[in-house]
Amino acid sequence: MPVVLVAVPYFTTGALFGRLSDHPLYAELAQELNIPLLAGVWAEILGDPKLKSDQIHANAQGYRVFAEKMWAFLRQQGFAA
Repeated sequence: MPVVLVAVPYFTTGALFGRLSDHPLYAELAQELNIPLLAGVWAEILGDPKLKSDQIHANAQGYRVFAEKMWAFLRQQGFAA
């Protein structure tokens, strides 16, 4: 069964100013376990106020962006036609 790891940001003081980055643990795990990693997508979405419904959740447009980027990533990895 194919597996994909999706990185999520961790909240630092930079996050208060919209500068989010993925938690480094995701890249380490993906490399160690040889799992494809979808990186930077949630950090990008949650760093854009237009794509959020509140301080920590995406709105409908944010989830749409995530779905589109996930679909493109899955196609790139050969999981979807």
